[in-house]
Amino acid sequence: MSPLLKQQRNSMLQNNSMKNYLKYAFGEIILVVIGILIALFIKGKYNEQEELTHIKRTGLQVLADLQKDTANTAEIIIEENAQKELFLAILSDTMDRDFYDSCNFCPYLISRFQAFEPSTHGFSILKNQDTDLKTSLDTLIHDTKQFYARQVPLFEIVTGLVEEEVTMTLNYWKSNYPWFADWVLGHPPLEFDRYMHQNPDFRNRVASYWLINYGNFVPYLEAYQIEATQLAKRWDKELN
Repeated sequence: MSPLLKQQRNSMLQNNSMKNYLKYAFGEIILVVIGILIALFIKGKYNEQEELTHIKRTGLQVLADLQKDTANTAEIIIEENAQKELFLAILSDTMDRDFYDSCNFCPYLISRFQAFEPSTHGFSILKNQDTDLKTSLDTLIHDTKQFYARQVPLFEIVTGLVEEEVTMTLNYWKSNYPWFADWVLGHPPLEFDRYMHQNPDFRNRVASYWLINYGNFVPYLEAYQIEATQLAKRWDKELN
């Protein structure tokens, strides 16, 4: 309390002016309450600003993840689509022995796969971030959480199917064909060419791989790329 106010209070007490003193005391209380409310308001605004800043930092990470994923999916889609004609040629069952002799990629057509796992650094922060703020980002945050909650387990399943198909093929070749070791060393023998040309097992395995890869994995990649691109544009617009 300032000396001036203290002197005024003591003067009222000495003059037995209780009524005036009560008014004065009530005024002091009001001033204290107003001061506390102002302090709480300023602190609340500061905390809100800090929380909003944290949300925007998280949004920048989400945007970076989405941009990385769209670039990766585009690359994988291009690579997979480049092999489509080769798959279709084998499935047509019209290729002669010379085709397989000159096809350098055929021996490895169904023994490899492209893995894709969505980048979730930003999502990992966002999904654990609870806030009472009401901002223009609310709908975008909700849509982002829904996007990742749907896509992450989906790709675990689809990628797992392709990986399982490749593993089954490798185990079958290892257990049934003596040329397996030469094939692993990158020197497929003539027996492997005959296997591809004459044995229905190879064509059936190509068909099974086609079904999983081009019937599931690639279409899901294309859908993911479209949705991730749209989501990235929304984050970029909000953050800038």
